[in-house]
Amino acid sequence: MDSIVAYLPLGLVAATIIIVFYGISQNKKYRARLEYISQRESMLSEQSVDELLSKQRQEKADFEEKQRVGRDYLDKLDKAIEPTTAQLKRIEVGLVPPIFRFDDSEELKRIFASVEKSSLSVLARAWLLILLLNGTGWEAARTGTG
Repeated sequence: MDSIVAYLPLGLVAATIIIVFYGISQNKKYRARLEYISQRESMLSEQSVDELLSKQRQEKADFEEKQRVGRDYLDKLDKAIEPTTAQLKRIEVGLVPPIFRFDDSEELKRIFASVEKSSLSVLARAWLLILLLNGTGWEAARTGTG
């Protein structure tokens, strides 16, 4: 019983502090709402609702135009990065593209390209075999949807 009485003032002080901070935060929110309302009222006193609506519509149209232009640029960037993405996928599989010196013959480059192409097909067949053995890709392999 004495231990409860000893901690009672500490609990009351903590509760008071919590209530005060909560009140301060609510007061800040209330003042922010009042400021927002006063700004809107001043806007309405300066301009009519129709003017504000036309201004909002114009801003929306400008935003949609910027968004359309941005999408066009993004599409162009996606198309420009496609070859690099394909090469990255091949590197992730383990097929690092060969690096040739300037004096290497074209025949050597063709041989490397054919070896690389056959290696890729061997890897694809190996993955298909693994899927078939696990039973997860049987339906996709049978129907040709995978």
